[in-house]
Amino acid sequence: MKQSKLVCIIIIMCCMQFVSSAQDSTKIDTTKKNTTNSFISNLKTRNVILSTNMVELLVKGPNLMYEQVIRGNKGITAKLVYDVSPDINMIYLESSYRYYFWKPNGDRLLTGLSAGPYVKLTQQLSGKKRFVFGVGAEAAFKWIWYDHYVLEPSVTISYPYLFDLRIGFGYAF
Repeated sequence: MKQSKLVCIIIIMCCMQFVSSAQDSTKIDTTKKNTTNSFISNLKTRNVILSTNMVELLVKGPNLMYEQVIRGNKGITAKLVYDVSPDINMIYLESSYRYYFWKPNGDRLLTGLSAGPYVKLTQQLSGKKRFVFGVGAEAAFKWIWYDHYVLEPSVTISYPYLFDLRIGFGYAF
């Protein structure tokens, strides 16, 4: 019961951060002369993405990934996975730093081919209750359609987890 409360608290905190970031991205800069153009340009450059990995959703359980632009063509991700397997319950916290070095859609933020370092923390909630730390690299390619809908296949290679293939679907804000 304590584990499910912890998962709920973490998800609520992630959602609160997401809502505050989404509200900040649509604020109008009143110091500029033409506020309509700055408002429209803020809406066209999506800088927050929420997505879920459909493979993990079907095999392991609920998961949510949050990605935020930190500077130009660089982004940082945070992912929470709650594995509800019949034998073992686990929580995965994952994070990566992404550098977007090829963009098929021009200067659009958080799209195209990216690569960077990757970290995975695993806490087993039942059985031996062990904690595992993994480090590696991640490569991803992200498409955004109709200014909002996201498709992102990605690959991670890390120690001790070795290889992980993902297909994420999400929404850009």
